[in-house]
Amino acid sequence: MDYQKLGDLVNIRSGLVLSRKISIEKTPYMYNLLTLRSIISESDIDIKMLDPAFMSEELKKSYLTQDGDIIIRLSSPYTAVLIDVEKAGYVISSNFVVMRDYQGIDLNYLFWFLNTVKLKNDILRNCTGCLFGPIQSSYYTNLEIVLPSLVKQKQIGDIYMLSIRESRLLAELQKQKKLYSKLVIEYIQSDIREENI
Repeated sequence: MDYQKLGDLVNIRSGLVLSRKISIEKTPYMYNLLTLRSIISESDIDIKMLDPAFMSEELKKSYLTQDGDIIIRLSSPYTAVLIDVEKAGYVISSNFVVMRDYQGIDLNYLFWFLNTVKLKNDILRNCTGCLFGPIQSSYYTNLEIVLPSLVKQKQIGDIYMLSIRESRLLAELQKQKKLYSKLVIEYIQSDIREENI
């Protein structure tokens, strides 16, 4: 196994400072902004929590989410989110860091690594200022990462992605079961009311 600086493997950059581009007036350039509250704990984006905003000009593609990006909150809980085609085109503000252009590292392995408890504990130990405060994007540039073989990286990444899909399916199943139980109870209650008429 080998240790390498993440900045040598991945292009890491900060998001857009919104005050430089946001417009108070309506313009032809309307975008959905990623917000801290739109990043949810399951390493995903809640699209209902995106904020629409007008910009003073058309934004460069580099400031918008792209398929294969990893977006990370720079404040607690430092959640990393993997962007797919459906979540492309959102504005990445300076509350986030974006990683793209991976060389010699498996995307899903990196995604797993960035969401590990061990890394988040390390961030808290190295965090400047108040507890759970923001970190600089340079933290990730200088971060050393263990690099097993690409085969092992892919195995870890694939298992991690499978566990995320399973968790989402189980959450959806739980939601559907609650709805089913509610409907059955309502049906029985209406039946009881009819019997008492």
